Amino acid sequence: MLDYGAMKLLLSITDPVRLTYLESLLKGAGVHYAVHDRHMADLMIGAGHLVPMRIMVAGEDVAQAKRVLTEAGQYYDD
Repeated sequence: MLDYGAMKLLLSITDPVRLTYLESLLKGAGVHYAVHDRHMADLMIGAGHLVPMRIMVAGEDVAQAKRVLTEAGQYYDD
């Protein structure tokens, strides 16, 4: 079970397609993560860029998550 109090912000993004790709990279690497504000962005159809989705990572997985996304050329905020 994840300790949501120990989660660290990895990225804030507005592109739901890219989010799916990043989730697959993190999942494939065994990184524990959660996406915050996904449903708020879904509610703002047409204005989803106003509510970025936040990818949160377990504290012990931050370095690995950064490495995985950097190697894929994806470690940047929208």
